[in-house]
Amino acid sequence: MDGEETKRRAKRKDFLCEIEVRFVGQDSYTTLAVKDISALGLRVIVVGKLIRAGDSLEIKMWIIGRDIQCKGKVAWVLLLRPCL
Repeated sequence: MDGEETKRRAKRKDFLCEIEVRFVGQDSYTTLAVKDISALGLRVIVVGKLIRAGDSLEIKMWIIGRDIQCKGKVAWVLLLRPCL
């Protein structure tokens, strides 16, 4: 188990899918790619939109034949620079 995995509060499972997300203050939903999932949250890939920890959002997803709608909050953000 690596150092990153030991500090997690819940085990993550790779789970590749797309979800619809609407950030508070937006009128429409944006499609985001999910990288993994745990009992406590999702890790998503966001391209071309600046988000901040603490941002509230509404989520719509389809998992194992179920339509799920929930509210959430951005827990943390890792900004990556594009490689040139």
